[in-house]
Amino acid sequence: MRSLLLLLALCAANASARDLLAPPKCALPKLLCDGVCVNGNLPNNCGACGNVCRPGESCAGNPKRCKCGPLNASCGPLESCRDDVCVCNPGLTRCDGACKNLLTDPASCGACGNACTGAGLSGQCVDGVCECAPGFVRCGDQCINVLGDDVNNCGGCGETCPEGNVCEAGVCKCTSSAQCPDEAPICGADGKCGLCTYAGDKGLPCAVRAAALGTTEFQCNYAELGGNGRCVECNLGPRAKDNDCAFLIDHSAYPEAASVPTIPATYTYCSAEKKCIPPPVRR
Repeated sequence: MRSLLLLLALCAANASARDLLAPPKCALPKLLCDGVCVNGNLPNNCGACGNVCRPGESCAGNPKRCKCGPLNASCGPLESCRDDVCVCNPGLTRCDGACKNLLTDPASCGACGNACTGAGLSGQCVDGVCECAPGFVRCGDQCINVLGDDVNNCGGCGETCPEGNVCEAGVCKCTSSAQCPDEAPICGADGKCGLCTYAGDKGLPCAVRAAALGTTEFQCNYAELGGNGRCVECNLGPRAKDNDCAFLIDHSAYPEAASVPTIPATYTYCSAEKKCIPPPVRR
């Protein structure tokens, strides 16, 4: 009997020790937070320890959670409760129910739904504008490869190639001498317009150009012979022939110049202005 009483006393002592070590119990709606019972109905511990309601929200519902307005709406992480309504935080805009930063969001860049996807775009949104991909330049509202083959943006925004030219790697190139100006009449192999050069065929490139333009300036005023490198009707250079203008009377030997207009058979003389005229009357 004595042993039994001693055992019961020992068990009671152990139970008391456990009760002293066990955390306190809190009656609902209180919560045990950091060893202290606190009111779980208040905004600073709403339904859970440390769950602090944001300004404008109240602690309501069952179980308790932070709510906004009489409809007990739950504001999202990018929203705040103002005038009993969930609104986007400052600097954000609501797009299809979600709060977006129009300055950085690639799916809504500058405006809701304006996605930074498509040709020439990098997929990045900076200051509300979709960034161009490497190698592309912003031209108005588009990203253009100005070093490509765009004849309207060749080498730069709005840099338009002359009519008939092509754009190669951002450089306008002629495809025919008919596209070249009088001061640089011949389209070279490099796609650049330049001067005509000396040739034994009286400058066939000038004849081809004349055919395309319907002019009679078929000869080259050779720079190598002291001329200006432009195309003329007839050439008074040191190597000019007395019958230079005969080409315009009969140019059947030059099929490429078949459409060059002919001149009257009497216009055999080359004037100082490099025009074919009748021989002057000698007295």
